[in-house]
Amino acid sequence: MGNGSRGERLWPYRSPPLQDELLSSWMARLSAGNGLDLRRFCTLLWPGVRVWNRDVDQSGDHRVYELLAARTGVDAADAQGTILRGYEGVVYATHKPSGGTQWVLPLGLLGRARRALGVQFCSDCLAEDAVPYFRRAWRLACVAVCIRHGTPLSNRCPQCGVRFAYHRGELALAGGQARMQICLCMACGFDLRHAAAAEPRLVDGSETFISTQEEIGAVMRNGCGWVPGEGHVHSQLFFTGLRQLVRQFSLRGVGERIRTAACERVGAEPFALTVPSPSAVIEKLPIIDRMRLLNLSLLVLRGWPDTFVEVCASERVWSARLFKELHQAPYWYSRIVREHLQGTGMPPRTEGTRGSDAP
Repeated sequence: MGNGSRGERLWPYRSPPLQDELLSSWMARLSAGNGLDLRRFCTLLWPGVRVWNRDVDQSGDHRVYELLAARTGVDAADAQGTILRGYEGVVYATHKPSGGTQWVLPLGLLGRARRALGVQFCSDCLAEDAVPYFRRAWRLACVAVCIRHGTPLSNRCPQCGVRFAYHRGELALAGGQARMQICLCMACGFDLRHAAAAEPRLVDGSETFISTQEEIGAVMRNGCGWVPGEGHVHSQLFFTGLRQLVRQFSLRGVGERIRTAACERVGAEPFALTVPSPSAVIEKLPIIDRMRLLNLSLLVLRGWPDTFVEVCASERVWSARLFKELHQAPYWYSRIVREHLQGTGMPPRTEGTRGSDAP
């Protein structure tokens, strides 16, 4: 394995990471640009390391991105910016390299196979790219809509329905040069860039879904979100509370009741989840369910705290359930539950204090 020093010999093809590009996408482009199959590329650079038996974007092994930086002449900080750890302290509190990070879509690894739908994409974006690539933001569960094109993201081949995994693509010759077909389905060969016309646009509440995604993007960019009655709160505390709201609305039984009540309260169309989740983990929900739950949660937040309190009280949902599986409650969520929805059960430790969490 290379030592990542600037003394490493530069490769003939040494493209820097593109805007918000994932490490795995950058690796795929570099291997193809230098005429190597991705598996061969990784074997030569990191002998004895099973690179694709783990989530390389989430593990964020410094040896990987530092060597790529050295061989491409890219600044180490820019190379490091391709891993998912950059969302730590912005979207979630703690990054877990081995998996299970909140808001990060899991790959469900079993060897090199992916059992979960952790790779999202926008076919329109890929079609417009001069050089197609996959974005970091597409790995987040709170990103379900492409704002630029007004379409939901996808995570399966639209032709054969297989989970998309671009790291398993093969090299092909085009004009005498090797090119890895990063946009081709590894099962049927369908080009995702041609899927845009066939994929459905947002049909119901499209403007609302886009507005929701814009708001989430603004919180990530600005490092803070707005909670009525509290003012600006740090983005990580905002997302912790948002995730808990999504969880409450996605639970079976009582979650269905408060979801319906919340929809009626904010004037949204009531909906059922396409795949009810007994664990209510947003990272494992289908894209359409995440879109609807995020939208509903933000609508409830706009009427905070009155809407939330009225909905929970009407369905007799109290603090014991509202604090369940929430190890660190953001202060703005904890205070309202303690003051208005107190019931049995000990509340979790409060995270952050009012007036001290805006960046």
